[in-house]
Order: sequence, then C-alpha cells, then structure tokens
Amino acid sequence: MQERLIAAVDLGSSKTSLSVSKVENGGTQVLYYKELPSEGVLRGNLFNPKKACGPLRILIADAEESLGVKISSIAVALPRWNVKAESVEFSIDRPDSEAFITEEEVSNLKDMARDDFAGKLSPDCQVYGAQAQSYSTEDLFQVSEDDVVGVTGAKLTGRFLIFSGPKKSVTNIDKLANELGIAVASEHFIPVLEADCILTEDEKEHGVALVEIGGGVTSVSIFFRGVMRSYAAFPFGGKSVTNDIRQECGIQESLAENIKLAYGGCMPDRLLSLGEKILQIEDSRTGDCQQLPVKYLSEIIGSRMHEIAEAVLHLIGASGYSNNLRGGIVLTGAGSEILSCSSLFADMSGVNCRISYPHGNGVLTEGCEEIEGTS
Repeated sequence: MQERLIAAVDLGSSKTSLSVSKVENGGTQVLYYKELPSEGVLRGNLFNPKKACGPLRILIADAEESLGVKISSIAVALPRWNVKAESVEFSIDRPDSEAFITEEEVSNLKDMARDDFAGKLSPDCQVYGAQAQSYSTEDLFQVSEDDVVGVTGAKLTGRFLIFSGPKKSVTNIDKLANELGIAVASEHFIPVLEADCILTEDEKEHGVALVEIGGGVTSVSIFFRGVMRSYAAFPFGGKSVTNDIRQECGIQESLAENIKLAYGGCMPDRLLSLGEKILQIEDSRTGDCQQLPVKYLSEIIGSRMHEIAEAVLHLIGASGYSNNLRGGIVLTGAGSEILSCSSLFADMSGVNCRISYPHGNGVLTEGCEEIEGTS
C-alpha cells in the first residue's frame, strides 16, 4: 500500500501545534510534532487569522526543513467551544423492502440527515460533525450499524448526534490557509475522533466520560454502548489556572505557566515533602524578590481545578448518563497533567479516573520525542 503523509494543525487557546504523520498499511507513525504559543485564538476559536499565521508559518517551515517535504495542505481541528450537540432522527422509505440494507445505504442516510439538519440552521452556523446513535426498521429498534446492515425492511430510520457551531470560525480557518498559501484538506470535530486514540473499547462500551482540559476550553464527551451519547463544553481550563497564579503573585504569564508546570499541584494535602518547599521569585525588571510556598501555590491551583471539576460533574449529570459510567472518567489535555488532577476528580466524582493521551493507542510515536507527554 502506498504511504501518505498527513499534516494536522490544532489551533488551541494556549498553543498552536503541527504534526506530520505517515499513514501506511493501516498504521500511523508520527514523524514530526512541535508547538508554539498561539496568537489570534481565544477559547479555541480563531478570531484573528492574520495573527495566527505567525506561529503556524514557523512550524510549517520547520517541518518542511526537518522532513524534506513540501506541505501543501493541512487537516485542521475545529473549535470545541460554542458547539451545540443535538439529537435528530431521519428516515427514508426503501424502494425494495426485501433487499438487504447495505453499509452504503446507512452511510447515505447519515449524509442526508446532516444535509437536512444543515438546511435548518441559521446562516451564521454550520454542521461540524455527526455521530450515529442507532438505527431502526419496522422489525428492529435502535440497534447498531453492525446489526442493521444485512437485514430487510421498508423503512430505515437513524438517530444521530449532530454538532454545529459558528460558521465564522471555519471561514477564518480558510482565510488562515489562504494567507499561508496552503489548502485545507479537511476539517474535523476532534471529540468525535480522539476517543479512538484514547479510550479502550471496554470503556466506550460500559460507559465513560472523556474530559479534555485544554488551555481555554474544557469539554466533556460521554460514551455508552460504544457510541458518543453527549457532548458539552465550557470556556475555561488550564489557562485560567495560569491567570490565577499570575494575578495572585503579580508576575508575568510566562513565568506563572512555568511555575505551574514545574511545581503545580491541585491537592495541598497530598504534596508530601514538596509542600515544604518555598520558591524564590525575582522580578527581572525591579530586582525585587518574593517567596511563594509551594503549598500556597497548590491552594491557588486547587481552587480553580475544584471549580473545573464541579463544572465537569455538572455536565455529566445533565447528560443523563451519570449512572452509566462503569469506565469512570478519562482525563486528557494539558490541564490534566497538573499533579494530583486525577485524584481530585476521583475523590469528587466517586468513580475511577485515569489520565491518557491521544497517542496512547494505535499511534506510533517512536523517534518523535517532542510528542511524548503532550496532550
């Protein structure tokens, strides 16, 4: 099978990342990954394409030089915030009720449901993606695609979870690409796709909440019986933690971020010996020094992370699947790497909680050290 290279871009609130992967014989090998601080992005939405070009232009040039390739097109992640997830039902009358239902027929039904839904949206919105929930015929009720393909029936009905968001967020991505002189090969609503690289089949089957704590957006995707059943997000995450440290200590944002990554924890009573440390912070402009106990730093971080966890648990409760999470909660995103984050969520939710990364399952990262530990 001929290999192909895919360049993927994620325009996050805190960082812009570029990865280049080789897809060959059904496997994916990451060849390149780097990230830079984002510009022109707020809460995961691209509002200033001109500014956003800066870091992405640097990343593309570096990737081309490192790999000896020319990047002419990119796959781009769509925003996670300000996205609505709505359950819809769509039916078709089949011309031959005795003919077997095919995979193509099921796929076409999904496309028709998307198109029908898109036609009812306001002009400033568009469909970001769709997730099949179940299929029914006159003999079957809400079964999976595997179960409906191969049966017969006069009518085929599908239930879908369709995601929609602001059209301007997408047109701004096109403007960004035009400014860089490249094409947008595809646009993806990542929560629909990332579960395949993060969650186990057992977790998706038995019920799990996938929580991505990004820089400016935290999202909650609920899976049950192998399918995404609910999606919601709120506009704060790890960057809010950094801002709390910055404001409380009166220091620059970059320094606050470095302190958070190096010493940050969200449960002061679990710091052990680390809680006895005191950081000396020197103001490079004035030469003044201040002391910051690591335990107090943890209290600052813990207050915001507790708020984030409460908001997550509220969305899980509102989904109607809070009693169907035998797989617990799986955390991903940069915010989840704060010390004791998984313990905080486990204590507050009463269910098992683990941290995972998008490159955890089925994606090879050997030889690309930059991606290890990223989220």
